[in-house]
Amino acid sequence: MKKKTCLFILPIILLIFITISIRSVSSRLLADLHLGRGTYLEANNLYENALQQYSLAIQLIPDFQQGYTARASLHIKLGNYAEAIRECDALLSINSLNPNGHILKAVCYLNLGKYEEAIYESNLANSVVNIYDIPYSVRGAAFFETQRFSEAVRETSMAIILNPNEPTNYFVRGASYYNEGLPEKALADLNKAIELNPANARSYYYRGLTYISLNSPDLAYADLTTFLKMDPSPEWRIKAQQFLLSLTR
Repeated sequence: MKKKTCLFILPIILLIFITISIRSVSSRLLADLHLGRGTYLEANNLYENALQQYSLAIQLIPDFQQGYTARASLHIKLGNYAEAIRECDALLSINSLNPNGHILKAVCYLNLGKYEEAIYESNLANSVVNIYDIPYSVRGAAFFETQRFSEAVRETSMAIILNPNEPTNYFVRGASYYNEGLPEKALADLNKAIELNPANARSYYYRGLTYISLNSPDLAYADLTTFLKMDPSPEWRIKAQQFLLSLTR
């Protein structure tokens, strides 16, 4: 009797296991589909629709790490840093060793002007994996904004090794070199920053100051004039105008 009961129960258990497995695979496939749709919509600037797709993916699989990463990245793109940090915290609660959570939090804190927090999160990211350039870039920018220029040079130099095509790293290192009194090195980096991204106004500002240091007033005038045409903030406009006045005296 016991043998017959076992023979009867085993197929049921197997059927339940197969059903659960199929549902799990189906949920994963659907989650991946929503993630893909969201990525497509985001690429086409349909951000609210993209967020909806990422959220649907997470509803299907509550611990879907790619979904939280995608939502956090999009919130950063939209300037919603508080929301992005919440997504990162949710991601890290699922997997504390996921470097994306720390990397994206570091980017948020950098944009919020919380430089020590940005450095802390980027250090945590590097404690997990050290092959990504963004933690070094974040630390470099944070050190630059807090006037620790030698540290900024060190971090952005490592970022450039890992990703030689990111213009921000050349700008930060070039501006740091300028502040350290190394105009030749500053000029090389700022030229590269402008080559890679001609739309970065501050690269022209610092190259203009570098040309002043190198006794090239005409080139300095041209760069500072270009900077002013790019409509910087009032604070930066005043600084550039003061340097232009010094060139025309």
